[in-house]
Amino acid sequence: AIASYQQAIQLNPEYGEAYQNLGVVWLKLGNVDQSLSAFKKAIALHETHNPAEAQRLRQGLQAMGFQV
Repeated sequence: AIASYQQAIQLNPEYGEAYQNLGVVWLKLGNVDQSLSAFKKAIALHETHNPAEAQRLRQGLQAMGFQV
């Protein structure tokens, strides 16, 4: 899954959902640093294209105890 999301990001660096899904995969694998990096990029992209999704993602991460 990681390789697929990374490939999608290479093809379209503005694809927020790919960053978001990559963050989920990294989190499930226990790599919190890479996960948060991907989530932060997703939030930044969503702010431009889908502010409601950016807010939902930010709130979900904060509910899990992450500072974003």
